[in-house]
Amino acid sequence: MKLTIAVSPWRVTRFLIVVVLCLLILSVVGQFTLYFLPDFPGRDGIVEEFNIDAEGNFPSMYSALTLLLCSILLAIIAQAKKVEGNRYAFHWKLLAFIFLYLCLDEGLSLHEHVITPLRKLGFSGFLYHAWVVPAALILPIIGLLFLRFLFSLPSKTRRLFIIACCLFIGGAMGMEVIGGNHADLYGEDNLNYEIIVTIEEFLEMLGIIVFLHSLLSYMNRFQIRDFGIRVQVNTNKAASRLGSKEQSL
Repeated sequence: MKLTIAVSPWRVTRFLIVVVLCLLILSVVGQFTLYFLPDFPGRDGIVEEFNIDAEGNFPSMYSALTLLLCSILLAIIAQAKKVEGNRYAFHWKLLAFIFLYLCLDEGLSLHEHVITPLRKLGFSGFLYHAWVVPAALILPIIGLLFLRFLFSLPSKTRRLFIIACCLFIGGAMGMEVIGGNHADLYGEDNLNYEIIVTIEEFLEMLGIIVFLHSLLSYMNRFQIRDFGIRVQVNTNKAASRLGSKEQSL
């Protein structure tokens, strides 16, 4: 049995950009409805379902699914590199686990659990969202660990990885510290804070899209437009091993 999946990186990218823009517009419209229009039945529930800063709603589910997709693609590449005997197969696998954690964090808000204990140490102002402190300590270590791996990538893939990283971290941490300072001074229940958070989430989502595009393009490097994943199942174990080596990415 053979399973062939053909995917166009640019089509996926365009589709995801449209989805993100729709989520962004719905969130912004919801916030303006909340702050400037009279209350009406069901308003708060509808606004919350599309609030780009809320958890357990449509934007949050979208972000978790795209992070999970990144993890799956990274795992596929890692397996292919392992079959090739590539020295950086471990790095691809580690990236797959990192994005799986990010997916779980998006769905379960794991990083929020460290904020209250750290605030007891006196973090405030730009460090009001105190999870950025341990994150800022861990990021340079991860950067050093992946430095050689990064320069082993094709130049186009490397550039896209760097752009995606800058967008995602710029949103997740850069805008987070700005939003934290604003929240510490003026609270979170105001339109200015919602604007800051909207920019933050948009940068994160855009970073994930760029990263997904880089992965799909990398997997597509041996073909003109589409990449195919051929999964061949054989009753003979030896034939199955041979078929796995002939998978094309």
